[in-house]
Amino acid sequence: MHAEVIETTFEQSLTEEPSLGSKADQPALLTGLPLVSFEDYQESRAHVFPSIDSLRWFDRLQKAELLAAGAICMPAGKKMIIPDLFDRVVIEVGRRLAATRTARR
Repeated sequence: MHAEVIETTFEQSLTEEPSLGSKADQPALLTGLPLVSFEDYQESRAHVFPSIDSLRWFDRLQKAELLAAGAICMPAGKKMIIPDLFDRVVIEVGRRLAATRTARR
């Protein structure tokens, strides 16, 4: 019976269109993950980044960590933010800074 299942699966794979699998298997971008501009991100988080320049400065200082986290991408050549991932980096960096400053006192 196991051989029949394999044969059927193999035969079906020859005639079926290739797929990306389930939504859980697809890259985040393909499942509708929101991408926002730097301006939109800054406006929605003005309590953390009071200006677009402060956000861009954070991006410059934390570029390696943001890239490693997958928090920024450049579809069509325009740099965009993936808010949930960017937020995680902001929180982690903020925690490290708080610990460093608290330790100095």
